[in-house]
Amino acid sequence: MIWNRYGEVYRYQAEQAANKEAYEKYMLLSAEAYEKSLELKENDAATHNNLGNTYQVLGIYKEALKHHQQALRLVPDDARTQVNLGNVWMANQQFKKAEMAYLEAVNLDPNYAGAWLSLGSVYQRQGQRIEAINAYKTALRLNPDYQTVVQKQLVQMEVGND
Repeated sequence: MIWNRYGEVYRYQAEQAANKEAYEKYMLLSAEAYEKSLELKENDAATHNNLGNTYQVLGIYKEALKHHQQALRLVPDDARTQVNLGNVWMANQQFKKAEMAYLEAVNLDPNYAGAWLSLGSVYQRQGQRIEAINAYKTALRLNPDYQTVVQKQLVQMEVGND
């Protein structure tokens, strides 16, 4: 769909933007394009997920939640959308809801390292150090490229900056 592609192009332009104003402009254009795409094909889970991510970046969390939840109604076994939903809950400091979304994601796809990393993060935010360390270790085992991120999180736990 052409509007979906426009949404992707605008997100790419936002990532290349030289300043915050240009970034926000392109993210808003991306959201508009995804909305237009949904007018043509309202049951497109991928577009709902992309729009949810776009709204999350813009800090429009109510809309982000709505679109991630709609994507999950359409494709309930999508671990990545579960993580995206959890990320919105994290941004709203709804840690238990984020934890539930991340747990669902690792249940759906036990080899999804990003879900384990996110689960470790929510455990860390809740002061559940052992659970956080175990989740981080699993993320690292599944994706050794997370070494730097995991080390940073472990250091934060050591110095008490959860």
